Amino acid sequence: MIYEKKWCPYCRKAKEFLIQKKIEFEAIDVEQNRSVFEELMDTHNWDTVPMIFIDKKLIGGFSDLMALEAKGLLNKLLS
Repeated sequence: MIYEKKWCPYCRKAKEFLIQKKIEFEAIDVEQNRSVFEELMDTHNWDTVPMIFIDKKLIGGFSDLMALEAKGLLNKLLS
């Protein structure tokens, strides 16, 4: 799950990366779902996008996603 803003370049990069890796995901535009975004910000103390979740656990943003990939941990989290 990716919580995004349509204009965000890091959101686009995260989605492109996941598509390239053939990883299915759902993207939620937080500008269209402001109450959801506010709840996520409060719950996770995170106020930027993308907010990327794997199995309902916040893994972070685009740089966090790429760090997991670089360490070889992303596939393990997804399996």
